Amino acid sequence: MILKYVNSRGEEIDFISPGIRLKTAPFSVYQWSPVVKEQQYGEIITSFKKEASDYECQILFKGSVAQRKEKLNLFYSIVEYDIVTLNAGRLYHGNEYMSCFIIASQNEPLEGNTATQKDVTIHTPYPFWIRETSKSFFPSEITNYNGQSFLDYPYDYGFDYAALAAGRATWNVDHFAPCKFKLLIYGPAVNPRIIINDNIYEVFVTLASSEYLVIDTFTNGKNSIEKFNSNGTTENCFNLRNKEESVFTPIVPENINISWLGTFGFDLTLFLERSEPLWS
Repeated sequence: MILKYVNSRGEEIDFISPGIRLKTAPFSVYQWSPVVKEQQYGEIITSFKKEASDYECQILFKGSVAQRKEKLNLFYSIVEYDIVTLNAGRLYHGNEYMSCFIIASQNEPLEGNTATQKDVTIHTPYPFWIRETSKSFFPSEITNYNGQSFLDYPYDYGFDYAALAAGRATWNVDHFAPCKFKLLIYGPAVNPRIIINDNIYEVFVTLASSEYLVIDTFTNGKNSIEKFNSNGTTENCFNLRNKEESVFTPIVPENINISWLGTFGFDLTLFLERSEPLWS
């Protein structure tokens, strides 16, 4: 089981390591608020919204006084860095994470001074647990799965690869709600166009073989399209998107139907959001 806090520069606190235990953590608590339209009799619910949330947690530090002081000082420096820099850390629960800050803390030695209990407040501006799932799709020239050595992109991930016929694929993702996503398209490609569940994701741009394009609807809470050039520079391609259909349309999971020319490859990452972490 993974249970840890990782700050914005990669330093982490493992809550199930020797000497540190997360004692109480109400991570399954959440609340939606209805957005309503008042009627003569009652109301009509038009949507639901969710406010930022706080979790009140207790962490137990064990060991000698010197060991506890060392761990408490380390804890402070890791979580306070995110406060000072205004960059959220991540709280990991199994394969899911939540962006957050630790905004309050209080220490209390337990009876006999055998341990120290730290009461903390974890504040999450975006109160969802995120699980990422990714798949890589290759140019259709590579069609034989058995024994085939696939094209290895310099920027890709160690994800689930797929050798596909003629630029068509179906990807089954077990989730219940439309997903934000990151779409990374590799060159060479001219005006790359991908159809996902009948929606067109297209940007009017030319990519050389060492260049790639990222359509991102998740990172930093905003939509972006960036081209990463071979000389190390980046270009904002937001205004080069196909504007007849939104390239930022969330992707409906389960049986995802994908088609493209098959002349270029791409990675697709979906961000699966839940109000409480997955029970396992």
